[in-house]
Amino acid sequence: DEQYRNYSGALVGIKEGEASRAFDEVGNAIVDDHLTPIYVRILTRGGVLVSLPPASLFEDDATSPTSSAGGTSSVVSAGNGSSLIKSQDSDVASSVGSSFIDAMFRTPRRRDRDPHENDGRKDNVNPNPPKPSVTEKVPFSNLLPCGSFVEVESWVKPQEGDQKVEYVRLKGGQGWIPRSLNGKLITEVIPQPESRFGSFWFRVQDKNGIKVRLGPSRRAPSIKSDDGVYFRFECGEFLRASEIVTFFRQGSPTESFAKLYRNRHVRLYAGHGEFRPLSSLTTQAEWVQVFGGQELFLEECAMEPRIERHRQGWRYNVVLDARVAVRNGPSFEAESIGELLGGESVLINERVTGPDDTITWLRLKDSEGWVHNIDSQGETLMI
Repeated sequence: DEQYRNYSGALVGIKEGEASRAFDEVGNAIVDDHLTPIYVRILTRGGVLVSLPPASLFEDDATSPTSSAGGTSSVVSAGNGSSLIKSQDSDVASSVGSSFIDAMFRTPRRRDRDPHENDGRKDNVNPNPPKPSVTEKVPFSNLLPCGSFVEVESWVKPQEGDQKVEYVRLKGGQGWIPRSLNGKLITEVIPQPESRFGSFWFRVQDKNGIKVRLGPSRRAPSIKSDDGVYFRFECGEFLRASEIVTFFRQGSPTESFAKLYRNRHVRLYAGHGEFRPLSSLTTQAEWVQVFGGQELFLEECAMEPRIERHRQGWRYNVVLDARVAVRNGPSFEAESIGELLGGESVLINERVTGPDDTITWLRLKDSEGWVHNIDSQGETLMI
């Protein structure tokens, strides 16, 4: 009866026999809160659509990871025209990564109107209108991304040859997803994952950097902009996450992923409640891998880093008779991609200092790469 009410919109006065008919029409779920929780993980690279989802009640007014308008982000003046990011409140993902988000996810500005334009004439239509951002294209959907996991009701396994599609029901009556299609598994039953919610800072350890994906899986598609640039973090960069998911096999952790911090994700779900709302799982998110197997890609920071930005840039000069390597990321482990010679003058638009670090990394404004202000012996290189 409970299953039938959920399916029919909480209709009252169910007639005798209709509950059993609902079982045939709706599915094979067994609703019992006393059963051991069952979790399934999405296997298909493109994710899976949820059938018969509840109506969405969430309105997206979240800021982008580099915007402070209308959100909880805050930027405090640090003097000399600089901006010190208060990372505990900001929605900033990271340094290089956040500049990518800035271009990729910010709503395009409307171009200034030409006073000579005639709104009624078709020949004045812009032949190359600005492309919508990714979040404008697919802000919310009923798609569970590859790698995500959901709690489901237990089910009655169909007999051989009964049906070509086997469905499972999401916890709380939030819809249905196929478990298999023509004998091919769409989801797999997994041990209960570990989830942590809050504000976490990580530093990229992989020398080659790491790509950002649409789901918590190496099979999930990598994110890239309309002009083909991949969203990635380079070695040494810092990023902020709001959720960490760790998967297990035979009692041992096998892989872990972190969801990049966004205000709207925190508002949708903070780890409390009888079951997780579907909207917090299907709202578009960006994921990076923390570890997998014996490889560590991100190292969690005990304290948050200090990140400063200046839109126009600070002027720095290389100390005479010194040479400074330009690196792909803010780390001595990052690939060297160039060199600055003594006396050279450059503009710096970002300064990053890690927890307990004495070296500050400087991001070049007019070209790619990072340089450090002092060497490993404490000698000044950039002033």
